[in-house]
Amino acid sequence: MKKKFQVFISSTYTDLIEERQRAVTAVLDSNHIPAGMELFKANNQDQMKVIRQWIDESDVFLLILGGRYGSLDPASQKSYTHLEYEYALEKKMPIFTLILTDKMIKDKFNQFDRPMDDFREVINIEKHAAFVEQTKTGSIVRYLDSIYQIDGAVMGSLINFEKDSNIDGWVRSNEPSADNLSLMRQIEELKGTIATLKYEARVLMEENHILNRSSNPEKESILKESNIKFSSMMDVASLTMVSARELAPYTGLSVSFTDMLSVLKIAQVQEEIFSGITNRESPDDVLRYYISQNLIGFLSSNHLVNSIMTTHSNGSVSLVYRVTGQGLKFFIALNQEKDKL
Repeated sequence: MKKKFQVFISSTYTDLIEERQRAVTAVLDSNHIPAGMELFKANNQDQMKVIRQWIDESDVFLLILGGRYGSLDPASQKSYTHLEYEYALEKKMPIFTLILTDKMIKDKFNQFDRPMDDFREVINIEKHAAFVEQTKTGSIVRYLDSIYQIDGAVMGSLINFEKDSNIDGWVRSNEPSADNLSLMRQIEELKGTIATLKYEARVLMEENHILNRSSNPEKESILKESNIKFSSMMDVASLTMVSARELAPYTGLSVSFTDMLSVLKIAQVQEEIFSGITNRESPDDVLRYYISQNLIGFLSSNHLVNSIMTTHSNGSVSLVYRVTGQGLKFFIALNQEKDKL
């Protein structure tokens, strides 16, 4: 699942045009969305409101900090770039900062035929220094000696942010998020449960229909045949030996083998069977794995459980074994036998 971030790029204007454009290109090359470039000339409160809206809609905040502090907001006496940064801090956005070194600032001065104060602060020197110090604790900071380092710095930071599950970003509609994948898995499981319940309801309705159409002697005969059938199943289970080592925590016994009927009477075993056993139980879940390996075959062959194929969101397929209407009656009869003992 590829997330796209909207990256708000903040900087002073005239001294960092080339650096900002380089950062925009790096964001685009990383398949993310740059934002806010046209807002850097902001110098009034109305435009600051627009900028805050852009920041609200962005996922990541990129600050490029050169030698200039920038024009001041009359009310706060802080630069507009500084206000943008502090607003991103207030929003608890992921922030990374690129700071031009003295070497890079001098190289820019030598490259362009412009006065030095176009590249280095001469009025608000202390405010600029305080801003630089603030970024060291409020964001990830990279120092630049050359404009050519911007590509790697931006792309590397965005790759790290992509790994952070706490940053939502933008996801294509055909690429489900982690939360949606979890919901899809739950939906598939519920579909299996619904299908089982529908099947059991149909079986019970058919059996009830047969009983309602029968005379009292016939009803007694049907119920008697059902009890005989369950009794026969119980006899088979009582003669079938299965491993008992894995069941010691539930039986308190230290024997190596026991009969299957005794295992089917264990309350925890019944709870797991009624919750649904799959054909892909992990050996780490000892009891569920034991049931899938030792009991499901018997239960399935006697139509006490039926299997429902479930397709998961990742494309994998598994079978879920659910107790049938006949299985429910079997366990009721089994527990009645247990209570008599």
